[in-house]
Amino acid sequence: MEPELVQRLHNSTKEQLVLLLQELGRRHTPLVGEIAEILDSLAQTAQDDNENAQEKEQAAFNADDLVIRRPLPQSVLSTHDLHAYQQRLEGYPALLDQGGAPQAIFDDLISILQEVETRADRLEQRYHLQALDIYALVLDTRLATRNPALTSIFDRGIDEFMPMLATLLVETSSTVELDTSIVAPLLSANTRQRWLERLLTLWLKRLDAYHTEENLPEVILEVAWSEDVSVLRNLIQDELHQQRHKDHSNIVDFSHQSRIRILEKFLKELPLI
Repeated sequence: MEPELVQRLHNSTKEQLVLLLQELGRRHTPLVGEIAEILDSLAQTAQDDNENAQEKEQAAFNADDLVIRRPLPQSVLSTHDLHAYQQRLEGYPALLDQGGAPQAIFDDLISILQEVETRADRLEQRYHLQALDIYALVLDTRLATRNPALTSIFDRGIDEFMPMLATLLVETSSTVELDTSIVAPLLSANTRQRWLERLLTLWLKRLDAYHTEENLPEVILEVAWSEDVSVLRNLIQDELHQQRHKDHSNIVDFSHQSRIRILEKFLKELPLI
């Protein structure tokens, strides 16, 4: 196409271009189908370019760049609506896909965790149980996500508030209450063991992602009762069995060997019952 004609097309308005296409379609009917195919191809290319740009942006995302910039809530507690919290957390992937900034998502996650911390600071046990319910939602959402950027956002937030969660879990797991002359643990055995499984799964996932030892095993051992030891031992032995029977090439996989050694070390630290 001649440069002069290209320039005239660039200078044309949208309405003029539409009229031009309509006139070409009227004079040359076979062109209508070709124009439709070209428009579909251009739309698909634009969509692919947008998705690739988002993938590159997420790949370059560094959770260390996130900052905690919201003040801690003082005394006002929002309604304890687990479904509302769950909707907020599960909405993060859509926000990210729509171009939402990681910092904005991180801000909302931190605001949730700060509300949990406010509950955990109260003296009443009911607030402690509420805090654990919301913490469980946060950790379960993190364990379910497959998006690397979201995983980093959740891990950054969890790192900030893990000391509070660990303290709360240790305290509640060792608390008993008197109910109709029966002494019962504040956390039922099922609830406590579900927390142990959750922490263990989180530890293993973070071990795969960062290849560093953490204090999660210490928290697990502090929270567990004697009746939970067999549950933990079975979970670790199952994991070790899977690791030892994975197919590997002749190349030595040091991270895989390190994982096995860490699991074996934890297994030895479990008390004998």
